[in-house]
Amino acid sequence: MKKIIVAMKRTWSIEERLFKDDFRRKILAEETKIREIKTEAIRRAIKYKEKIRNTKKKLIQECIKDLEKERTLKEEDN
Repeated sequence: MKKIIVAMKRTWSIEERLFKDDFRRKILAEETKIREIKTEAIRRAIKYKEKIRNTKKKLIQECIKDLEKERTLKEEDN
């Protein structure tokens, strides 16, 4: 835990030295971090979906078929 705290303090102090009173750069840096986190989450979700679709387990395959049927019914109703 101590190592984590030290690493966080170092990171924050570096960021503080870089941006000091430049709030536009701070905001841009935070927005960039958020975008990167969202992108990584989307990549993980895609990998997870591909892994599930390629699985050999019958229960999961049946669930996927049921979900796809529900989607097609909803699309037809709209």
